[in-house]
Amino acid sequence: MAVKLVLMESGDLVIADVKQAVEGDKVIFTVLDHPFFAELVEVEQEPELLMEEDLVDMDEDDSPRYNVAFTEWQPLTSDRKISIEPGFVVSIMEPKKEVRESYEDRIEKLYGINGK
Repeated sequence: MAVKLVLMESGDLVIADVKQAVEGDKVIFTVLDHPFFAELVEVEQEPELLMEEDLVDMDEDDSPRYNVAFTEWQPLTSDRKISIEPGFVVSIMEPKKEVRESYEDRIEKLYGINGK
């Protein structure tokens, strides 16, 4: 599984198993498998409504706590693999280990897919 963070032209930050179709040295299209928004959320107190598996603690000291919340990227479709044109992608990045593991745990629970 090639889990990556994808910064979209719209400003959306998406986490997904990313594959690219390449012809020569040109990307023809990008496929996002099981894409989710990845959003950094400042937490002033312990969240009550979000489930623990939906959050990743990104701060270990007494400064403001940040978590990563995942929500489906395109919730109105039943498609789990979404092709996008390369012009919509600004950059593709490697997520931190904790973020990747949390994403993999989430899709395993939701879809029964083990990406580890």
